[in-house]
Amino acid sequence: MGEYKPTEEILQRNVPHGALRGCAYVSLRYHGDPHFYRPLPPGMHSAEGIKITAERTDAGVTVTETEEQRFGDPVIKIYKAGPDALAALEAFTEKEHFAALSTMEVLCPPTGANARRVILLDYDSPVPGRPPLETKAVQILALEEHGLQPLAEEFRRLLTDVTKNAVLVSQQGARVQQQGFMGAIGTSPGTTAFQPQPPKPTAPVPEGGWACPMCGNVNTGGFCPECGGARPKS
Repeated sequence: MGEYKPTEEILQRNVPHGALRGCAYVSLRYHGDPHFYRPLPPGMHSAEGIKITAERTDAGVTVTETEEQRFGDPVIKIYKAGPDALAALEAFTEKEHFAALSTMEVLCPPTGANARRVILLDYDSPVPGRPPLETKAVQILALEEHGLQPLAEEFRRLLTDVTKNAVLVSQQGARVQQQGFMGAIGTSPGTTAFQPQPPKPTAPVPEGGWACPMCGNVNTGGFCPECGGARPKS
């Protein structure tokens, strides 16, 4: 196992970059076994969490906020803001040396983790002849390991603040409120409830057997060996 590099040493690294053109905050958790493919229950999606991206254009700044839900389609909101909407966030990333923080490595990757938590920064290339944009990734887990979690929280706050002063131009999907695993599902007023349908049995169900309501596998014991679902009581 390696050793931590002092935070002061990391912050002093010279990482050339141009102007900030766009950025993203990503915090997603993936469901399912990362090593063996098993179908997810009907209505369940592989990702859950939030992704917020901002991009400078000739007309201003476009912010896309995507909320991935375990059940139901993602909720996607698109905002339009003025050309200076990223000024505060750009000043913050420069002050806290985010370009240098992108060289920080995760020392202790969590075992069995199936998630993506990262801050992405798109800069104009400082070197002629290179691609017009260079992306630098700051791993949120690395910030946490070095006691810099407040930087990630402040970055997300500043990025969210951009949407508060922007115009919502598009919205897709509705938020689903789930109570417990495969439990009762409801939605906020004015939206349509999402009700996942049980799968069809994968084979004829013998006498005394049962079809798993989560994956459709036909079983005879108390638990489904495919997905771990319990035998229905009725």
